[in-house]
Amino acid sequence: MLFALLWAPAAALELSITDYGAVPGGANNATAAFENGKALYDAMRAARKGDVVVVPAGQRFVMVPYAPHYGLEHVELRLEGCLAAFEPTGEHAKVWPFYLGNFESLITIHLSSYVTISGGGALDGRGHNWWVAFARNKLASKRPMLLQIDGSTDVVVRDITMLDSPRFNLYLGSYCKRVLVERVTILADWQAQENLQKSVPMFPFNTDGIDVAGEDITIRDIVVSNYDDVVAVKAADLLSDDGVAPGCTRNITVYNTTVYRGAGLSVGSVHPSPLKPCVRDVLFEKATLWSPLKGPYVKPDRATPECLHLDHDACSASISNVTYSHIRMHGSFVDGTSPPGWDLYESFHRAKALAPDARFTFRQTAVGRRLQATSLKKMKCGARDYPCMMWPLYLGPQQQLEPSGKGSGLWADPEPRVDVRDVSFIDVKAHSGSWPAAAAVVRCPRSNPCRGLRFEDVSLDANVFGKGRAYVCDHRDAAFGVVAGERAPDASTCVAAA
Repeated sequence: MLFALLWAPAAALELSITDYGAVPGGANNATAAFENGKALYDAMRAARKGDVVVVPAGQRFVMVPYAPHYGLEHVELRLEGCLAAFEPTGEHAKVWPFYLGNFESLITIHLSSYVTISGGGALDGRGHNWWVAFARNKLASKRPMLLQIDGSTDVVVRDITMLDSPRFNLYLGSYCKRVLVERVTILADWQAQENLQKSVPMFPFNTDGIDVAGEDITIRDIVVSNYDDVVAVKAADLLSDDGVAPGCTRNITVYNTTVYRGAGLSVGSVHPSPLKPCVRDVLFEKATLWSPLKGPYVKPDRATPECLHLDHDACSASISNVTYSHIRMHGSFVDGTSPPGWDLYESFHRAKALAPDARFTFRQTAVGRRLQATSLKKMKCGARDYPCMMWPLYLGPQQQLEPSGKGSGLWADPEPRVDVRDVSFIDVKAHSGSWPAAAAVVRCPRSNPCRGLRFEDVSLDANVFGKGRAYVCDHRDAAFGVVAGERAPDASTCVAAA
Protein backbone atom coordinates (compact mmCIF):
# COMPACT_ATOMS: atom_id res chain seq x y z
CA MET A 1 0.00 0.00 0.00
CA LEU A 2 2.79 2.42 0.95
CA PHE A 3 4.63 1.54 -2.28
CA ALA A 4 1.51 2.34 -4.31
CA LEU A 5 1.10 5.71 -2.64
CA LEU A 6 4.73 6.60 -3.23
CA TRP A 7 4.41 5.87 -6.97
CA ALA A 8 0.91 7.26 -7.56
CA PRO A 9 0.84 10.04 -10.19
CA ALA A 10 0.37 13.57 -8.90
CA ALA A 11 -3.05 15.15 -9.33
CA ALA A 12 -3.42 17.28 -12.45
CA LEU A 13 -2.70 20.96 -11.90
CA GLU A 14 -4.01 24.18 -13.43
CA LEU A 15 -1.10 26.51 -14.13
CA SER A 16 -2.06 30.10 -14.84
CA ILE A 17 0.41 32.03 -16.95
CA THR A 18 0.09 34.89 -14.45
CA ASP A 19 1.76 32.65 -11.88
CA TYR A 20 4.81 32.63 -14.16
CA GLY A 21 4.99 36.37 -14.60
CA ALA A 22 2.51 37.17 -17.37
CA VAL A 23 0.95 40.62 -17.00
CA PRO A 24 -2.35 41.40 -18.76
CA GLY A 25 -2.90 44.62 -20.62
CA GLY A 26 -2.95 46.01 -24.11
CA ALA A 27 0.21 48.10 -23.90
CA ASN A 28 2.33 47.54 -27.01
CA ASN A 29 5.63 47.37 -25.12
CA ALA A 30 8.28 45.06 -26.58
CA THR A 31 9.91 44.26 -23.24
CA ALA A 32 6.59 43.41 -21.57
CA ALA A 33 5.59 41.35 -24.61
CA PHE A 34 8.81 39.36 -24.35
CA GLU A 35 8.17 38.68 -20.66
CA ASN A 36 4.65 37.47 -21.43
CA GLY A 37 6.01 35.12 -24.08
CA LYS A 38 8.53 33.77 -21.59
CA ALA A 39 5.78 33.29 -18.98
CA LEU A 40 3.78 31.16 -21.42
CA TYR A 41 6.89 29.14 -22.26
CA ASP A 42 7.76 28.61 -18.60
CA ALA A 43 4.22 27.51 -17.76
CA MET A 44 4.11 25.04 -20.65
CA ARG A 45 7.55 23.73 -19.71
CA ALA A 46 6.47 23.24 -16.09
CA ALA A 47 3.36 21.29 -17.08
CA ARG A 48 3.41 17.57 -16.44
CA LYS A 49 1.13 14.86 -17.80
CA GLY A 50 -2.47 15.87 -17.32
CA ASP A 51 -1.75 19.49 -16.37
CA VAL A 52 -3.63 22.44 -17.83
CA VAL A 53 -1.97 25.76 -18.65
CA VAL A 54 -4.55 28.56 -18.40
CA VAL A 55 -4.75 31.93 -20.10
CA PRO A 56 -7.21 33.59 -17.69
CA ALA A 57 -10.65 34.64 -18.90
CA GLY A 58 -11.32 38.31 -19.48
CA GLN A 59 -7.63 39.18 -19.82
CA ARG A 60 -5.48 40.06 -22.84
CA PHE A 61 -1.77 39.33 -22.93
CA VAL A 62 0.36 40.94 -25.65
CA MET A 63 3.37 38.72 -26.32
CA VAL A 64 6.37 37.90 -28.44
CA PRO A 65 7.18 34.18 -28.68
CA TYR A 66 10.03 33.16 -26.40
CA ALA A 67 10.82 29.73 -27.85
CA PRO A 68 9.06 26.73 -29.46
CA HIS A 69 7.42 24.20 -27.16
CA TYR A 70 9.12 20.81 -27.61
CA GLY A 71 8.11 17.41 -26.34
CA LEU A 72 4.81 18.24 -24.68
CA GLU A 73 2.85 15.18 -23.57
CA HIS A 74 -0.72 15.02 -22.27
CA VAL A 75 -0.89 18.79 -21.76
CA GLU A 76 -3.78 21.20 -22.40
CA LEU A 77 -3.48 24.91 -23.20
CA ARG A 78 -6.80 26.36 -22.07
CA LEU A 79 -7.18 29.65 -23.83
CA GLU A 80 -9.97 31.37 -21.89
CA GLY A 81 -8.71 34.91 -22.45
CA CYS A 82 -6.63 36.28 -25.34
CA LEU A 83 -3.01 35.93 -26.42
CA ALA A 84 -2.21 38.80 -28.77
CA ALA A 85 0.87 39.25 -30.92
CA PHE A 86 3.08 42.25 -30.36
CA GLU A 87 2.63 44.42 -33.45
CA PRO A 88 5.89 45.78 -34.87
CA THR A 89 5.55 49.15 -36.55
CA GLY A 90 9.04 49.43 -38.06
CA GLU A 91 11.86 46.95 -38.50
CA HIS A 92 10.17 43.62 -37.76
CA ALA A 93 13.46 41.74 -37.45
CA LYS A 94 14.54 43.94 -34.53
CA VAL A 95 11.73 42.81 -32.24
CA TRP A 96 10.46 39.46 -33.51
CA PRO A 97 12.49 36.22 -33.06
CA PHE A 98 13.38 33.77 -35.82
CA TYR A 99 12.88 30.02 -35.95
CA LEU A 100 14.46 27.85 -38.68
CA GLY A 101 15.10 30.89 -40.85
CA ASN A 102 11.62 32.43 -40.64
CA PHE A 103 9.84 34.67 -38.18
CA GLU A 104 8.74 32.43 -35.32
CA SER A 105 5.03 31.66 -35.01
CA LEU A 106 3.12 33.07 -32.08
CA ILE A 107 2.82 29.53 -30.69
CA THR A 108 4.94 26.65 -32.02
CA ILE A 109 4.43 23.10 -30.76
CA HIS A 110 6.99 20.60 -32.01
CA LEU A 111 7.32 16.83 -31.67
CA SER A 112 4.58 16.53 -29.04
CA SER A 113 1.71 14.14 -28.32
CA TYR A 114 -1.70 14.26 -26.72
CA VAL A 115 -1.88 18.05 -26.73
CA THR A 116 -5.15 19.98 -26.56
CA ILE A 117 -5.70 23.68 -27.28
CA SER A 118 -9.18 24.83 -26.26
CA GLY A 119 -10.99 27.21 -23.94
CA GLY A 120 -13.24 29.53 -25.96
CA GLY A 121 -10.72 32.38 -26.10
CA ALA A 122 -8.72 33.96 -28.91
CA LEU A 123 -5.33 34.22 -30.59
CA ASP A 124 -5.02 37.72 -32.05
CA GLY A 125 -2.33 37.98 -34.71
CA ARG A 126 -2.57 41.74 -35.22
CA GLY A 127 -1.34 41.16 -38.73
CA HIS A 128 -1.99 44.50 -40.45
CA ASN A 129 1.55 45.89 -40.27
CA TRP A 130 2.92 42.51 -41.34
CA TRP A 131 0.64 42.54 -44.39
CA VAL A 132 1.76 46.04 -45.35
CA ALA A 133 5.45 45.11 -45.00
CA PHE A 134 4.90 41.94 -47.05
CA ALA A 135 3.01 43.79 -49.78
CA ARG A 136 5.85 46.29 -50.02
CA ASN A 137 8.43 43.46 -50.18
CA LYS A 138 10.12 44.67 -46.99
CA LEU A 139 10.46 41.25 -45.33
CA ALA A 140 13.41 38.97 -45.99
CA SER A 141 11.77 36.02 -44.19
CA LYS A 142 8.34 34.46 -44.04
CA ARG A 143 5.90 36.05 -41.61
CA PRO A 144 4.86 34.31 -38.39
CA MET A 145 1.87 32.03 -38.17
CA LEU A 146 -0.58 32.03 -35.29
CA LEU A 147 -0.45 28.37 -34.28
CA GLN A 148 2.15 26.03 -35.77
CA ILE A 149 2.10 22.35 -34.84
CA ASP A 150 4.88 20.23 -36.35
CA GLY A 151 5.54 16.51 -36.27
CA SER A 152 3.02 15.89 -33.49
CA THR A 153 0.43 13.20 -32.81
CA ASP A 154 -2.95 12.96 -31.12
CA VAL A 155 -3.67 16.67 -31.12
CA VAL A 156 -7.00 18.45 -30.52
CA VAL A 157 -7.70 22.09 -31.38
CA ARG A 158 -11.23 23.14 -30.51
CA ASP A 159 -13.40 26.07 -29.50
CA ILE A 160 -10.96 28.93 -30.16
CA THR A 161 -11.03 32.05 -32.34
CA MET A 162 -8.08 33.08 -34.53
CA LEU A 163 -7.86 36.68 -35.69
CA ASP A 164 -5.79 38.53 -38.32
CA SER A 165 -2.83 36.19 -38.53
CA PRO A 166 0.28 37.66 -40.19
CA ARG A 167 0.43 34.49 -42.34
CA PHE A 168 -1.19 31.04 -41.96
CA ASN A 169 -3.59 30.71 -39.04
CA LEU A 170 -3.27 27.03 -38.11
CA TYR A 171 -0.44 25.00 -39.63
CA LEU A 172 -0.31 21.24 -39.12
CA GLY A 173 2.99 20.32 -40.74
CA SER A 174 5.94 17.94 -40.78
CA TYR A 175 3.56 15.03 -40.91
CA CYS A 176 1.19 15.38 -37.97
CA LYS A 177 -0.94 12.32 -37.20
CA ARG A 178 -4.35 11.84 -35.62
CA VAL A 179 -5.50 15.43 -35.31
CA LEU A 180 -8.98 16.78 -34.60
CA VAL A 181 -9.85 20.41 -35.30
CA GLU A 182 -13.41 21.42 -34.46
CA ARG A 183 -15.53 24.48 -33.78
CA VAL A 184 -12.74 26.91 -34.68
CA THR A 185 -13.47 30.39 -36.08
CA ILE A 186 -10.83 32.08 -38.28
CA LEU A 187 -11.18 35.72 -39.31
CA ALA A 188 -8.90 38.00 -41.31
CA ASP A 189 -9.53 41.61 -42.24
CA TRP A 190 -10.16 40.89 -45.90
CA GLN A 191 -11.03 44.51 -46.66
CA ALA A 192 -7.58 45.67 -45.59
CA GLN A 193 -5.99 42.97 -47.74
CA GLU A 194 -8.19 43.83 -50.71
CA ASN A 195 -7.20 47.49 -50.44
CA LEU A 196 -3.52 46.50 -50.32
CA GLN A 197 -4.01 44.39 -53.42
CA LYS A 198 -5.32 47.45 -55.26
CA SER A 199 -1.97 49.18 -54.86
CA VAL A 200 0.42 46.22 -55.19
CA PRO A 201 0.62 43.71 -58.10
CA MET A 202 0.22 40.51 -56.07
CA PHE A 203 -2.13 37.81 -54.82
CA PRO A 204 -2.74 36.38 -52.27
CA PHE A 205 -1.62 37.36 -48.74
CA ASN A 206 -1.11 33.75 -47.59
CA THR A 207 -3.43 34.08 -44.62
CA ASP A 208 -4.56 30.47 -45.09
CA GLY A 209 -7.13 29.17 -42.64
CA ILE A 210 -5.81 25.68 -41.91
CA ASP A 211 -2.88 24.04 -43.72
CA VAL A 212 -2.52 20.29 -43.36
CA ALA A 213 0.31 17.85 -44.10
CA GLY A 214 0.00 14.47 -42.40
CA GLU A 215 -2.48 11.65 -41.95
CA ASP A 216 -5.72 10.83 -40.17
CA ILE A 217 -6.79 14.45 -39.72
CA THR A 218 -10.41 15.56 -39.24
CA ILE A 219 -11.54 19.17 -39.50
CA ARG A 220 -15.20 19.86 -38.78
CA ASP A 221 -17.66 22.60 -37.93
CA ILE A 222 -15.30 25.49 -38.72
CA VAL A 223 -16.13 29.04 -39.82
CA VAL A 224 -13.56 30.90 -41.93
CA SER A 225 -13.32 34.36 -43.50
CA ASN A 226 -9.75 34.94 -44.66
CA TYR A 227 -9.31 35.97 -48.33
CA ASP A 228 -7.14 32.91 -48.98
CA ASP A 229 -7.22 29.11 -48.87
CA VAL A 230 -9.85 28.03 -46.35
CA VAL A 231 -8.28 24.62 -45.85
CA ALA A 232 -5.20 23.66 -47.86
CA VAL A 233 -4.27 19.97 -47.90
CA LYS A 234 -0.60 19.92 -48.76
CA ALA A 235 1.99 17.28 -49.51
CA ALA A 236 4.30 16.12 -46.73
CA ASP A 237 7.42 16.76 -48.78
CA LEU A 238 9.83 17.41 -45.90
CA LEU A 239 12.44 14.87 -44.90
CA SER A 240 12.04 13.36 -41.46
CA ASP A 241 14.81 13.63 -38.85
CA ASP A 242 16.34 10.33 -39.99
CA GLY A 243 16.49 11.51 -43.60
CA VAL A 244 13.59 9.38 -44.83
CA ALA A 245 10.74 11.06 -46.66
CA PRO A 246 7.39 10.64 -44.88
CA GLY A 247 4.42 9.01 -46.54
CA CYS A 248 1.63 10.70 -48.42
CA THR A 249 -0.63 13.22 -46.82
CA ARG A 250 -3.72 11.02 -46.56
CA ASN A 251 -7.00 10.32 -44.83
CA ILE A 252 -8.04 13.95 -44.49
CA THR A 253 -11.71 14.80 -43.86
CA VAL A 254 -13.09 18.33 -43.87
CA TYR A 255 -16.76 18.38 -42.86
CA ASN A 256 -19.41 21.07 -42.39
CA THR A 257 -17.49 24.20 -43.29
CA THR A 258 -18.92 27.72 -43.48
CA VAL A 259 -16.93 30.27 -45.47
CA TYR A 260 -17.27 33.97 -46.14
CA ARG A 261 -14.85 35.47 -48.66
CA GLY A 262 -12.40 32.58 -48.87
CA ALA A 263 -10.19 31.51 -51.75
CA GLY A 264 -10.92 27.82 -51.96
CA LEU A 265 -11.29 24.40 -50.43
CA SER A 266 -7.85 23.45 -51.63
CA VAL A 267 -5.67 20.50 -52.40
CA GLY A 268 -2.16 21.82 -52.85
CA SER A 269 -0.23 23.31 -54.03
CA VAL A 270 1.55 20.07 -54.86
CA HIS A 271 4.78 20.42 -56.79
CA PRO A 272 7.14 17.77 -58.20
CA SER A 273 10.38 17.14 -56.36
CA PRO A 274 12.85 14.26 -55.96
CA LEU A 275 10.96 13.36 -52.75
CA LYS A 276 7.89 12.56 -54.89
CA PRO A 277 5.34 14.26 -52.62
CA CYS A 278 1.76 13.06 -52.71
CA VAL A 279 -1.75 13.75 -51.44
CA ARG A 280 -4.47 11.10 -51.43
CA ASP A 281 -7.73 10.10 -49.80
CA VAL A 282 -9.16 13.56 -49.13
CA LEU A 283 -12.84 14.34 -48.56
CA PHE A 284 -14.43 17.79 -48.48
CA GLU A 285 -18.06 17.21 -47.51
CA LYS A 286 -20.90 19.60 -46.79
CA ALA A 287 -19.52 23.10 -47.22
CA THR A 288 -21.31 26.41 -47.72
CA LEU A 289 -19.30 29.23 -49.25
CA TRP A 290 -20.57 32.80 -49.35
CA SER A 291 -18.92 35.23 -51.79
CA PRO A 292 -15.93 33.00 -52.50
CA LEU A 293 -13.02 33.72 -54.81
CA LYS A 294 -12.98 29.98 -55.51
CA GLY A 295 -14.86 26.90 -54.40
CA PRO A 296 -13.22 23.51 -54.98
CA TYR A 297 -9.58 24.21 -55.86
CA VAL A 298 -7.12 21.49 -56.90
CA LYS A 299 -3.74 22.99 -57.68
CA PRO A 300 -0.74 21.07 -58.97
CA ASP A 301 2.22 23.41 -59.08
CA ARG A 302 5.47 23.91 -60.94
CA ALA A 303 8.49 21.76 -60.17
CA THR A 304 11.05 22.83 -57.60
CA PRO A 305 14.44 24.09 -58.93
CA GLU A 306 16.25 20.81 -58.19
CA CYS A 307 13.98 19.18 -60.79
CA LEU A 308 15.08 21.43 -63.60
CA HIS A 309 16.81 18.71 -65.64
CA LEU A 310 15.07 15.65 -64.20
CA ASP A 311 12.40 13.55 -65.88
CA HIS A 312 9.16 12.21 -64.42
CA ASP A 313 10.81 9.10 -62.96
CA ALA A 314 13.28 11.16 -60.93
CA CYS A 315 11.05 14.10 -60.06
CA SER A 316 7.29 13.83 -59.67
CA ALA A 317 4.26 14.27 -57.42
CA SER A 318 0.72 12.95 -57.26
CA ILE A 319 -2.82 13.90 -56.25
CA SER A 320 -5.34 11.05 -56.05
CA ASN A 321 -8.70 10.03 -54.63
CA VAL A 322 -9.99 13.50 -53.77
CA THR A 323 -13.74 14.07 -53.39
CA TYR A 324 -15.79 17.24 -53.09
CA SER A 325 -19.33 16.39 -52.04
CA HIS A 326 -22.39 18.54 -51.24
CA ILE A 327 -20.77 21.92 -51.83
CA ARG A 328 -22.89 25.09 -52.04
CA MET A 329 -21.73 28.52 -53.21
CA HIS A 330 -23.76 31.72 -52.87
CA GLY A 331 -22.72 34.81 -54.81
CA SER A 332 -19.14 35.74 -55.63
CA PHE A 333 -16.44 37.90 -54.11
CA VAL A 334 -17.50 40.71 -56.44
CA ASP A 335 -20.98 40.93 -54.94
CA GLY A 336 -20.21 40.32 -51.28
CA THR A 337 -23.25 38.23 -50.35
CA SER A 338 -22.79 37.42 -46.66
CA PRO A 339 -24.20 34.64 -44.50
CA PRO A 340 -27.31 35.57 -42.49
CA GLY A 341 -26.32 37.28 -39.27
CA TRP A 342 -22.67 37.58 -40.29
CA ASP A 343 -22.00 41.04 -38.84
CA LEU A 344 -23.17 39.95 -35.39
CA TYR A 345 -21.21 36.71 -35.62
CA GLU A 346 -17.97 38.44 -36.59
CA SER A 347 -18.39 41.17 -33.97
CA PHE A 348 -18.96 38.54 -31.29
CA HIS A 349 -15.77 36.70 -32.15
CA ARG A 350 -13.66 39.81 -32.65
CA ALA A 351 -14.72 40.95 -29.20
CA LYS A 352 -12.80 37.95 -27.83
CA ALA A 353 -9.62 39.91 -28.60
CA LEU A 354 -10.59 42.10 -25.62
CA ALA A 355 -9.42 45.17 -27.55
CA PRO A 356 -10.86 47.72 -29.98
CA ASP A 357 -11.81 46.16 -33.31
CA ALA A 358 -8.58 45.96 -35.33
CA ARG A 359 -10.43 46.50 -38.61
CA PHE A 360 -11.59 49.99 -37.64
CA THR A 361 -8.35 50.86 -35.84
CA PHE A 362 -6.29 50.13 -38.97
CA ARG A 363 -8.58 52.12 -41.25
CA GLN A 364 -7.93 55.18 -39.10
CA THR A 365 -4.16 55.01 -39.61
CA ALA A 366 -2.46 57.02 -42.36
CA VAL A 367 -1.68 53.84 -44.30
CA GLY A 368 -5.24 52.57 -43.88
CA ARG A 369 -6.78 55.83 -45.15
CA ARG A 370 -4.44 55.91 -48.14
CA LEU A 371 -5.22 52.34 -49.14
CA GLN A 372 -8.96 52.87 -48.93
CA ALA A 373 -8.63 55.74 -51.41
CA THR A 374 -6.76 53.60 -53.96
CA SER A 375 -8.74 52.45 -56.98
CA LEU A 376 -8.27 49.06 -58.62
CA LYS A 377 -6.54 49.34 -61.98
CA LYS A 378 -8.21 47.61 -64.89
CA MET A 379 -6.07 44.75 -66.16
CA LYS A 380 -6.27 42.33 -69.05
CA CYS A 381 -6.49 38.60 -68.43
CA GLY A 382 -2.90 37.57 -67.96
CA ALA A 383 -0.09 37.42 -65.46
CA ARG A 384 -1.53 40.11 -63.18
CA ASP A 385 -5.24 39.92 -63.80
CA TYR A 386 -6.92 39.48 -60.44
CA PRO A 387 -10.46 38.98 -61.77
CA CYS A 388 -9.03 35.84 -63.40
CA MET A 389 -8.54 34.51 -59.87
CA MET A 390 -12.28 34.02 -59.38
CA TRP A 391 -13.80 30.68 -60.37
CA PRO A 392 -16.55 28.56 -58.78
CA LEU A 393 -14.51 25.43 -59.58
CA TYR A 394 -10.83 25.20 -60.49
CA LEU A 395 -8.55 22.28 -61.32
CA GLY A 396 -5.25 23.48 -62.71
CA PRO A 397 -1.94 25.22 -62.02
CA GLN A 398 -1.78 27.20 -58.82
CA GLN A 399 -2.55 30.90 -59.16
CA GLN A 400 -0.11 32.91 -57.07
CA LEU A 401 2.02 36.04 -57.45
CA GLU A 402 3.98 37.54 -54.55
CA PRO A 403 5.49 41.06 -54.39
CA SER A 404 8.99 39.60 -54.79
CA GLY A 405 7.91 37.97 -58.04
CA LYS A 406 7.71 34.49 -56.51
CA GLY A 407 4.82 32.25 -57.39
CA SER A 408 3.48 30.48 -60.42
CA GLY A 409 1.70 33.52 -61.81
CA LEU A 410 -1.98 33.54 -62.59
CA TRP A 411 -2.09 31.42 -65.75
CA ALA A 412 0.94 29.11 -65.70
CA ASP A 413 1.33 26.13 -67.99
CA PRO A 414 0.16 22.81 -66.51
CA GLU A 415 2.94 20.75 -64.90
CA PRO A 416 3.19 17.26 -66.49
CA ARG A 417 5.16 15.76 -63.60
CA VAL A 418 2.17 15.93 -61.24
CA ASP A 419 -0.11 12.91 -61.67
CA VAL A 420 -3.76 13.87 -61.05
CA ARG A 421 -6.05 10.86 -60.65
CA ASP A 422 -9.55 10.13 -59.37
CA VAL A 423 -10.79 13.57 -58.44
CA SER A 424 -14.58 13.77 -57.99
CA PHE A 425 -17.00 16.68 -57.80
CA ILE A 426 -20.39 15.41 -56.60
CA ASP A 427 -23.43 17.61 -55.93
CA VAL A 428 -21.55 20.88 -56.35
CA LYS A 429 -23.83 23.90 -56.85
CA ALA A 430 -23.17 27.60 -57.34
CA HIS A 431 -25.78 30.25 -57.91
CA SER A 432 -26.14 34.04 -58.14
CA GLY A 433 -23.28 36.50 -58.08
CA SER A 434 -21.07 38.01 -60.74
CA TRP A 435 -18.05 36.03 -61.90
CA PRO A 436 -15.60 38.01 -64.09
CA ALA A 437 -14.55 35.01 -66.18
CA ALA A 438 -16.32 31.69 -66.80
CA ALA A 439 -17.78 28.90 -64.65
CA ALA A 440 -14.89 26.47 -64.17
CA VAL A 441 -11.34 25.58 -65.13
CA VAL A 442 -9.97 22.13 -66.00
CA ARG A 443 -6.39 22.61 -67.19
CA CYS A 444 -4.22 19.50 -67.39
CA PRO A 445 -1.15 18.69 -69.51
CA ARG A 446 -1.65 16.63 -72.67
CA SER A 447 1.58 14.74 -72.01
CA ASN A 448 0.20 13.46 -68.69
CA PRO A 449 -3.58 13.92 -68.69
CA CYS A 450 -5.75 14.04 -65.58
CA ARG A 451 -7.56 10.70 -65.37
CA GLY A 452 -10.47 9.27 -63.43
CA LEU A 453 -12.24 12.61 -63.04
CA ARG A 454 -15.91 12.57 -62.09
CA PHE A 455 -18.38 15.44 -62.45
CA GLU A 456 -21.76 14.33 -61.08
CA ASP A 457 -24.64 16.74 -60.54
CA VAL A 458 -22.46 19.82 -60.94
CA SER A 459 -24.43 23.00 -61.61
CA LEU A 460 -22.61 26.34 -61.77
CA ASP A 461 -24.96 29.26 -62.28
CA ALA A 462 -24.68 33.00 -61.70
CA ASN A 463 -26.24 36.33 -62.49
CA VAL A 464 -23.29 37.09 -64.74
CA PHE A 465 -20.37 35.13 -66.17
CA GLY A 466 -18.10 37.67 -67.86
CA LYS A 467 -16.91 35.18 -70.48
CA GLY A 468 -19.89 32.87 -70.59
CA ARG A 469 -21.26 29.95 -68.59
CA ALA A 470 -18.68 27.42 -69.70
CA TYR A 471 -15.68 25.32 -68.73
CA VAL A 472 -12.23 26.58 -69.69
CA CYS A 473 -9.46 24.20 -70.76
CA ASP A 474 -6.44 24.18 -73.03
CA HIS A 475 -7.18 20.80 -74.64
CA ARG A 476 -10.12 18.45 -74.34
CA ASP A 477 -7.83 15.42 -74.65
CA ALA A 478 -5.89 16.42 -71.50
CA ALA A 479 -8.59 15.28 -69.03
CA PHE A 480 -10.56 12.03 -68.97
CA GLY A 481 -13.41 10.87 -66.80
CA VAL A 482 -17.17 10.66 -66.32
CA VAL A 483 -19.74 13.43 -66.53
CA ALA A 484 -23.10 12.37 -65.11
CA GLY A 485 -26.38 13.73 -63.78
CA GLU A 486 -27.05 17.45 -63.85
CA ARG A 487 -24.47 19.26 -65.96
CA ALA A 488 -24.83 22.99 -66.27
CA PRO A 489 -22.63 23.87 -68.00
CA ASP A 490 -21.52 20.61 -69.53
CA ALA A 491 -18.10 19.51 -68.22
CA SER A 492 -17.71 17.15 -71.17
CA THR A 493 -16.54 20.10 -73.25
CA CYS A 494 -13.27 19.80 -71.27
CA VAL A 495 -13.44 16.21 -69.97
CA ALA A 496 -13.33 13.40 -72.52
CA ALA A 497 -14.94 10.05 -71.84
CA ALA A 498 -12.60 7.61 -70.13
